[in-house]
Amino acid sequence: MSGDHKIPLANKVQAPISDLVMESFQSQGLPLHPDMFSTGESPHGCGHVPRTVYKGDRTTAANYLLNKGPNLFIKTETIVDKVILEGEGSNLRATGVKTLEKDGRARDLKANKEVIVSGGAYCSPAILLRSGIGERAQLAAHGIGCKVDLPGVGKNLMDHLVSFYYFLHKSGD
Repeated sequence: MSGDHKIPLANKVQAPISDLVMESFQSQGLPLHPDMFSTGESPHGCGHVPRTVYKGDRTTAANYLLNKGPNLFIKTETIVDKVILEGEGSNLRATGVKTLEKDGRARDLKANKEVIVSGGAYCSPAILLRSGIGERAQLAAHGIGCKVDLPGVGKNLMDHLVSFYYFLHKSGD
């Protein structure tokens, strides 16, 4: 593999076999896409998976959450049922969320500025649909009033393919 096709490793440490695996994939005709996992523009090819390593330390969301600022509130053992929407038409705004506590109590949590729905591929569509955001006919079939007719919500959900490959590399020794 020529040097101009190598993926820049700024602050990333990869196992020595990583480049060998990429070379193997490319030798079989798979194009290298250095940014294929973050842009979503190219579903076919090969590339290194983004790693959350900075200066030799693995970072996770916990690093951010444990050093949270005053604008982040962490609520555990709580389910987000739906987004609270206020207003009509172009004045419709998300102003908070309705939650269900572990003991079954419902509670409204109000946002000062914005609401971010980050429930992943399975939970985010369900939260939006229960909030009245989705295909009008589908919402009506479940007795949910449509606030935003958005037919794509919850559609085309696909699980991530997980494949395991085992490689044997013979060095030139």
